[in-house]
Amino acid sequence: MLNLHSYRWRSFDLVADRGDAVDSALALFRPLRVPSLRRLRVSNITAQRSYEVGYAPGRHMDPVVPFEQFGAHIEELTVGSAFVNWDDRILECLDFSGLKSLNMSSMYIKVGPTMVQLFNILSKSPNLTTLVCNTFEGQEHPPLPFIVELPALRSLDFVWCGINRLTDFLQHLSAPNLRCFSLKWFCSMTMGIISTLMELDPDPPEIDAPTPLPATSFLQRLHALRISTPTSSGPERRRLLFYERMQDVRALVLETTTESIPDALQLALSELVRGRPPHHTSTSITPAVLLPHLTTLILMTAEAGLLRPFVEGRKNIGVPLKRLFADFASDYPMLEMEWLKQNLEVVGTVEKFWENEDGNLETWLALDAEPLDTARFAELCADVGCVVSGGYALAP
Repeated sequence: MLNLHSYRWRSFDLVADRGDAVDSALALFRPLRVPSLRRLRVSNITAQRSYEVGYAPGRHMDPVVPFEQFGAHIEELTVGSAFVNWDDRILECLDFSGLKSLNMSSMYIKVGPTMVQLFNILSKSPNLTTLVCNTFEGQEHPPLPFIVELPALRSLDFVWCGINRLTDFLQHLSAPNLRCFSLKWFCSMTMGIISTLMELDPDPPEIDAPTPLPATSFLQRLHALRISTPTSSGPERRRLLFYERMQDVRALVLETTTESIPDALQLALSELVRGRPPHHTSTSITPAVLLPHLTTLILMTAEAGLLRPFVEGRKNIGVPLKRLFADFASDYPMLEMEWLKQNLEVVGTVEKFWENEDGNLETWLALDAEPLDTARFAELCADVGCVVSGGYALAP
């Protein structure tokens, strides 16, 4: 019966709660011909929670090979917490030339590819536009042997896994058309992370000394950025240099968690109003403000008393914010909420911030530019957890 219909399949989701169930299903489907398949998601949801090692795959799970029966026409591939076999001999036989979206969203390291294996996949994916990578297998990795060129890549979603790995990843990736970058980290961004993203020495001998802007930097090409709030410790100049590199950012997502440094969000919003670009001079053609093109701000939490001064401050320096989305608490002051609605195009509430957030930075960027009261605007709001009501984006 499956043979009669598999040739028409365009999307296939394989989700199981046991490793042997994944193996059995793949053994059943492997002989099938699926010439029309474009989207594949493979996920094993078995996870044994341990407070010592975090999430770990069940001991009965064996590596599987989910690709060989699907051919070379896959455009969207998601591998989430599936115990996949990333052996190099298997990868050498695969063709990812049509791949446009790759999501390695594993919850636990043991099932992720090594960084070298990931780069082998990327080297076969010249048309890739979206990349989400959460974890890498192995504590150490050999030097990456080559630079991968991804001319079509527009969105990179990266989970923090150490300065050395982030440095190696960025130094060996050429993505001239990258527009969206997300770096997920459950604490405030340290000075070391900020320096790494700026392609600078994390601990320069004179951290406050003038630092020339690089001729080219992926930060200077970004239109959307997602980061945790930068740390309030360390020199202010380093944070201002970081913001200065991103002249074209229009949508900014600032994350805060229980592990974030207190007052980090307040400091970030204050610096984006009062901070002056360190390299700005009287002959500069850009305004003497940070993130001069920022029009959409997305916050994980909204603290009462912080947003009105930010909105007023950005307006007073000539770079007004237009759209604000946040996880507003039910007891957020009504008067301040009404003021925000009267002074912004859109005020939205985003609940369940972490759900379906992989790779959604492109959606936020599209939402920044989409005119109000259009069907597309409503669709984009729904994609990030909002609906449109009365001209404002409200929580469903």
